[in-house]
Amino acid sequence: MRMHHKLFFGVLFLFLASYGLQAQIRFGAKAAFNIATVNYRVHPGLQPKMNPTYTIGGVMELPLPINTFLNVGLEAQTKGYRYAIVGTDTSDQVNATVTPLYIQVPVSWTFRGEEGGVYGGIGAYAAYGVAGNVKKVIHSYVDDARTETSESVVYGKKENTHFPGFDFGAVIEFGFETEMGIRISGTYSWGIGDFRSDVVKGEYIAPVNHRVGSICLSYMFASVK
Repeated sequence: MRMHHKLFFGVLFLFLASYGLQAQIRFGAKAAFNIATVNYRVHPGLQPKMNPTYTIGGVMELPLPINTFLNVGLEAQTKGYRYAIVGTDTSDQVNATVTPLYIQVPVSWTFRGEEGGVYGGIGAYAAYGVAGNVKKVIHSYVDDARTETSESVVYGKKENTHFPGFDFGAVIEFGFETEMGIRISGTYSWGIGDFRSDVVKGEYIAPVNHRVGSICLSYMFASVK
C-alpha cells in the first residue's frame, strides 16, 4: 500500500476517534447482497456480465446538525464480473468469474428522522484489494475437453499482477430504518478508480471501473457517549 493510502486511513481513524469522545454515536452491523459488474467501454467481443457477491462489515454514525449524520463504514466487499468468450472450431470457449475482495471504507453524509423512518445518504469510498479469485472453465472444441482453473487475485503493477490495489468512487444510499434500529436499504457504488493494471492498459483503450448495486440489511445498536 502506498504512503498516501496509509495517510488517508490514518487521518480518518484519528478524526473519528477524537470526535467520538465528544459526540453521541451509534454503531451497527451490516450485511449485503451485491450485483457487481464493470464497464468495459471499449472492447469488441467482450461483454461483462453481472456477478453476485456480498458485503459484510460495520458502520459508525456520528450526529451532525439538523437531523443529519456522518456515517463511516468498514467493510469486506467482493466485486468483479463474469464474462464469456465464444469459441470456434479452432479456438476454445472460455467462461470466467472474476471476484476481487476489498477492504472498503465508505464515508457518507446522511439524513433521517429522530426515530428512524426514511433515510438517505451520499458520499464516497476508498478501498484496497486484499484477496479474491479468478475462476475459468475452458471448453475445447478440438478434442471436446473441459478444463477448470482457479487462481488467486494478485494486486499491484508488476507484470504478473491482475489489478491495481487501490480503488475509490462515489456511493449513494436510500432506505428505511425502524424504531428498533433495523435498516433496509439499497446502495449503489460508482467506481472512479481505473480497474486495469499497467500491463493491459495498452490493450483496453478506455478506463475500466467497478459498478456495484447492493441490497443491505443493517442493525444499529443503541446510542453511546
